[in-house]
Amino acid sequence: MLSGAVGVSLAMFVIPACSNLGSLIFVLILMGWCMGCLDCLANLKIIMMFGKNVGPFLQAMHCSYGIGAFVSPMIASAFLLNRDCTPYIDGFTIETPTYKGSSDNQTGSDMNTVTLRIPPQPHRVFRYQHMSHLPKAFFILGGLQLAIAGLVAYVIFQEKLGKLKPRNSANDHGHTSHMITPAKGFNVDRIGGWLRDTCCACGGREVIFITLVTCVSLFIFDGLQSSFANYIYTYAHQSGVEGLQKYEGAVLDASFWGLFAAGRLIAVPVASKLTASFMLVINILGCAVALLLTIIFRWSHVMIYIGTCSVGLFVSSMSPTVMSMAEQFIDINPSITTCLVVVAALGEALCPVIVGNLVVSKGPSSFLVFCFTFSVAAILLYIALLLLGRQSDKFKVCKQESFIWLSGRQLVVEGESTFIKPSSIKYYSRMSESDSNMELGPMGSQDNLTDKHGD
Repeated sequence: MLSGAVGVSLAMFVIPACSNLGSLIFVLILMGWCMGCLDCLANLKIIMMFGKNVGPFLQAMHCSYGIGAFVSPMIASAFLLNRDCTPYIDGFTIETPTYKGSSDNQTGSDMNTVTLRIPPQPHRVFRYQHMSHLPKAFFILGGLQLAIAGLVAYVIFQEKLGKLKPRNSANDHGHTSHMITPAKGFNVDRIGGWLRDTCCACGGREVIFITLVTCVSLFIFDGLQSSFANYIYTYAHQSGVEGLQKYEGAVLDASFWGLFAAGRLIAVPVASKLTASFMLVINILGCAVALLLTIIFRWSHVMIYIGTCSVGLFVSSMSPTVMSMAEQFIDINPSITTCLVVVAALGEALCPVIVGNLVVSKGPSSFLVFCFTFSVAAILLYIALLLLGRQSDKFKVCKQESFIWLSGRQLVVEGESTFIKPSSIKYYSRMSESDSNMELGPMGSQDNLTDKHGD
């Protein structure tokens, strides 16, 4: 994590010095690799630390992403020159009218058009480049990231001095898993065994299926988020909605990210009261209804704003919530976390490309249809994940008392941490390597020994 944080910061410092496309692509590749490492490791560590209680903590971590996405463009906008230099880089053409005779200038039949090609003007680009103060924005953002890297280094230093001690068995989360041991009577064939033990190393058949459904869900959620954020500006420019000015595309984009950050902030306390399953179904249905109303009333100026704000609010906590929901069914280990993060990143990268081609070929309204289709697919995936998850061994052992409200009494795996309702946690459970009875141990006083539970 320290290497990734330092790498992102250095890349931000180097970007303003890139003088050609090749060097910029190289720096962005390194920056993306570092960001991917940070994303994967941060999600993995927080899930390993809090286990089934990870909901509000995962929401809080992802809330930082929303706040950064909302604040960073505001920092950059203060240093923008607000001048389009594309014509001076690529060159441009102009058309001028010419006339056959001076006496008949008013007749259109005698008027011809001459096209003039203006070559690139690098001196003007150089002038505007030096008038802009945009590199300062990169330096500010890189400095903020470097400060975070300093905090990570401080934590490492404190751990080396022995002042910070890891929680018991936090690193053995995968070894104390309820799901590592396959169910009775389940014989894994040669290909399935290689996939489980060598490629994924994530557990039995039900674990692989739940991981697969969660990966596809994250692909859709992140793809929906990035597609809407990237093309709502384009839609404002090309849709032809009456009264919608071109500059309002930036307002719509800011509204989306503002409600996106607010939604993740609201999800932090909500996740400590409501189950991840209930939160996710509300998010998906809310997003689908908002997109459907936006499509129906797509010529309404007001509805565009309502739909944008609603989508930003409901889509905000989908990704962390589905990861929290999956943790209720299986124990997420490093292999599973890597799969989740990689597939989510693919959705965030590929879906805007698909939407871009649709907008060019089918028109700007196809952008809304694409997002609505993804929201319908998300409903089907949610049903599949819920049905598969309720058949898992971990869910049967730690079954929630309510679909809506978090239960006040939970069984937690040894090493998991919770700061939500510590007084209600009395026992931990650990599944042994065989199919023998579950081991129980007291976490409270000696008076609790008489309240032991069986399988």
